[in-house]
Amino acid sequence: MRTTTAVAGAAIALLLALTGCSGDNGDDTKAEPTKSAAPTPDASEPAPTADPTEAPAASPEPKSVPKNATREELLAALIAISPAVVGADENKTIAAAHTQCAAINSGAPNLDRAAAANFAQGDTAVTEEQGKAINEVLKASGFCEN
Repeated sequence: MRTTTAVAGAAIALLLALTGCSGDNGDDTKAEPTKSAAPTPDASEPAPTADPTEAPAASPEPKSVPKNATREELLAALIAISPAVVGADENKTIAAAHTQCAAINSGAPNLDRAAAANFAQGDTAVTEEQGKAINEVLKASGFCEN
């Protein structure tokens, strides 16, 4: 009888311990995921590449971005410039935005060229004209003020 009670008690304790480790505390307002939690690109999705035989398309006017834009609003505005600007990894794009904001806030020279270099992912090319549009979006959104 003692063995049955001990086994049942251990099973209940184990069940309670496992449900406490689910990691979901119901808080959906968490901060952005860290780089280690970044999803890996799906191997079935080909990475966007620039065709070297095509002339770069003129960048459209930057999409209007509200002041204090959310991550999604910023990404949407960058995609409106060119899907290649965001590339396959949105977390890398946000990291590039933080790097570019540091350059903007420090008064670094050649900001358009720096944006083009910061936002290029893999084989995708970002033009200086697109870099200029990226800088305008970052400034207009207030993203660099955070």
